[in-house]
Amino acid sequence: MIRSMTAFGRSEQTDELGSFLVELQSVNRKRLEIEVTLPRELTPLEPHVRKRLSQALGRGRVTCSITARLAPGQAQTVEPNEPLARMIKQSYERLRDALGYDTPVPFELVARTKDVLTVQNESLEVERVWRSVKVPLEAALEQLVAMKRAEGEAMSTDLRARLEAILEHGAAIEAVAPRAVEQYRERLTERLRELAVELVDNEDRLVREAAILAEKLDITEELVRLRSHVEQCRASLASDAPSDGRTLEFLAQEMHREINTLGNKSADIEITNRVVLAKSELEKIREQVQNIE
Repeated sequence: MIRSMTAFGRSEQTDELGSFLVELQSVNRKRLEIEVTLPRELTPLEPHVRKRLSQALGRGRVTCSITARLAPGQAQTVEPNEPLARMIKQSYERLRDALGYDTPVPFELVARTKDVLTVQNESLEVERVWRSVKVPLEAALEQLVAMKRAEGEAMSTDLRARLEAILEHGAAIEAVAPRAVEQYRERLTERLRELAVELVDNEDRLVREAAILAEKLDITEELVRLRSHVEQCRASLASDAPSDGRTLEFLAQEMHREINTLGNKSADIEITNRVVLAKSELEKIREQVQNIE
């Protein structure tokens, strides 16, 4: 089972502490990178959020944004500054007397003066708030994973078809290879005869030299390894366990190495064409696996 690294999840829940909105977005990265954005009063929850995301996700750059609208009184209290209020009232009274007025100082005038009433933030109980935030986080995470799996299924179908095409190209190359080696042997023998007349009478020497070159051009080992890598990829795609994108990237790299060697070892036009087609399929595979978690 494979999962894409590209996905999105969103959930909002409300309880007695307030309303909490969680948005998750994941994109490609070589490793797991988690970025958490929280309001100041929820900052202590960051380790909890990171731990939960690390448990659920393998790799990718994951952005988690949490916003909160706390219920009244959950994180703030209002306290009067009585000494300051008395000083302000007394100052207004002295000013009133100095100007010759006899009216009382209005209460609203004192109460509205800056810093007479102060808002104080209280520390929220971390575990209590975490229980509230975890509900929308889990729901958003469920959406994120569901999207990862849906896209992963589509990618898996595409990858299986391309792996099958590579196997077909490999089988065609294997069928043509003996003919290509024989043709190369004949051309080599003819060329040696043209360049070294003295070797014409030494057929054994020609046969040995041709055999040595034919052995160097043998592609059996590359075809065996190519089939092995393809089968490992297919097994990973068929497994119920989560596939490791890094492993599939490695296998794609090794398949590229074997296909390159196949092309380098043969000048046969049909083999060359098959190598080009196999490389085209493999390039699409390499692009796909870079988005697998």
